[in-house]
Amino acid sequence: MTEFVIDPNFVAAASNDNPSLFWGYQDVRVPNAGYKIDAGAPAMVNSQKPQYLFVRDAEAMMYKWAKTDPQQYAAVRDRMVRSGLIPPDASGADVQRAWAAAVGASAQASAAETELSPFDAIDLLGGTVDQGQGPRNGTFTTAINRTATDRNRTKDVDLSSASEARAFLLAAAERELGRAATADEIAAFRRALNAEERANPEITDSVTTSRTTGTSSATYVDGEQTASNDNTQSSSDTNRTSRGGMDRGQFSIDYARSADDYAEYQAATTYMNTLFAALQSPVDVGTN
Repeated sequence: MTEFVIDPNFVAAASNDNPSLFWGYQDVRVPNAGYKIDAGAPAMVNSQKPQYLFVRDAEAMMYKWAKTDPQQYAAVRDRMVRSGLIPPDASGADVQRAWAAAVGASAQASAAETELSPFDAIDLLGGTVDQGQGPRNGTFTTAINRTATDRNRTKDVDLSSASEARAFLLAAAERELGRAATADEIAAFRRALNAEERANPEITDSVTTSRTTGTSSATYVDGEQTASNDNTQSSSDTNRTSRGGMDRGQFSIDYARSADDYAEYQAATTYMNTLFAALQSPVDVGTN
């Protein structure tokens, strides 16, 4: 079977009306994560990486191959003939219409999260799976077991309001300074608090794993699809971890302690506490 290769120089921009479709698998070499290298296992192993192409690019590929790669064009045309999608004497316009139908079927399958390349769609539309089988008849079922992982990171900055900043500083000033904070102190504190909040956003990493399992079947009569049935179930779960942010209460205390009268108040408080403790201590007068 001819291997179809993606031309890396043929890429278009994505848009909402230009989705991607499954193009096939590409053999790649990846690090061997399943075995210990020092046990004699190879450092790299073969793997298959799914390839995708935008629909508009896929639609234009036959034109491109006809101009730049006649051998590739002929291979796809021959596959159409073998599948019964086009007759051996089909015109170039017939080939392009058949290719558009294959791309359309692949795009619909991709939208339904089913991996069907345009090349495999040629076989389905033409009524064969492998060359030489002839028209398809009966119901054909495909087992589906797909897992997709989506990773997302968000940064959340929650700025304290004027009333929240006022409440924070009033409580801290009463505790650390023994007095109420002034309006100017509250305004300056809010500016400092909001700057600290902006510098310390809460970062949340979320990993969503989606799974689709079940079967998908299609019924054919003389190569024409007459019915289909999607018997799949989907589920997903999300794991979130958060870090960063700040302790507004501690920041308020530290801010209050930076006031000029903090040391004076603490010294006076310590002295008074010591005095009160001495006054409350029992005195043994004794008798002679």
